[in-house]
Amino acid sequence: MSEVVMKRRRALLFVNAGLILIIIVVIAISIGPGLSINRLPHLIMSAMGGGDEGFENAILSYRVIRVLLAVITGFVLSYCGATLQITLNNPLADPYLLGLSAGAGFGASLSSALSLVIAIPGLTSKMVFAFIGGVLAVFGVYRISRIRRSGGAQTIIITGIIVSSFLSAAIIFMLAIAPFRDQHQILLWLLGDLSSPVITIKHIVVVGIIAIAALVGLIVKHRELDILSGGEEQALYLGVSVEVSRRYIFTLTALATGAVVSLTGLIGFIGIVVPHASRAIIGPQARRLLPFSALVGGITLLTADTISRILVTYFPIPTIPVGVITAFFGAPYFLYVFTKGRRD
Repeated sequence: MSEVVMKRRRALLFVNAGLILIIIVVIAISIGPGLSINRLPHLIMSAMGGGDEGFENAILSYRVIRVLLAVITGFVLSYCGATLQITLNNPLADPYLLGLSAGAGFGASLSSALSLVIAIPGLTSKMVFAFIGGVLAVFGVYRISRIRRSGGAQTIIITGIIVSSFLSAAIIFMLAIAPFRDQHQILLWLLGDLSSPVITIKHIVVVGIIAIAALVGLIVKHRELDILSGGEEQALYLGVSVEVSRRYIFTLTALATGAVVSLTGLIGFIGIVVPHASRAIIGPQARRLLPFSALVGGITLLTADTISRILVTYFPIPTIPVGVITAFFGAPYFLYVFTKGRRD
């Protein structure tokens, strides 16, 4: 297949992914009681013009915030997952495996259990502690892994598993001592939840700015990422400082992922499964894989959240955290990829 044909095919893949995302956004906003799809254009025009449609506009505002949060979170988790898989040359690598999820969970549960307060306008204490805990956990994993100077990518991953196990035990302890009224909310957050009513458009803007800055900082290093995917020895031979590059990449992925996790809680499998599927479709080169993984991640998480909302709307179920939906679909897919790789 010629290079021109390949470029057209890849461009068409991006266009199709973008169109699918737009379609799912419209469906996700209009699905459910209190708002119909034929009223959507009128309500959007009314909101832009400062009009007031009462109950319907309130529903529209809530759903738009939830949809934006799902898309941004899917973008970040998939983008950062693909980045770390390339950097560490390991298909299991993602921000959660490096301790970020356990660190964020510990920070959030610590805040709730001990009623700790950090006064930052527009942000809850749980969000702040989750962000700090996640970022510190990733930095801690990296620093501990450097104790063994001969340790490489596998040492980082093993260290992440050890730190995550310890922090998971600490989370359970915090959950046990937390006030009963807070335990349910902590549990929902640990399972990954996009339905929190305290999240506003200001939160989305702040997280979006942090995420975009971090993701741009990663894509400009796409050549280094491609070199790192060939292994440490090749990277050193080609003049890339593996330690400096990894420190830079870990910092940006921790900031971006920590920002979204502070709002949504711990949503698993997106950062592992989506990069796998995207690599099979678009190829392994970072400058194409990262943005395509982001699009597919946004589609995947928004679809999962829409499924969750449909189940809650039409069945007598109080709530289903979106992390449960991603695990239901992500775990079997990951098992399929793993067993297929072993057979091949």
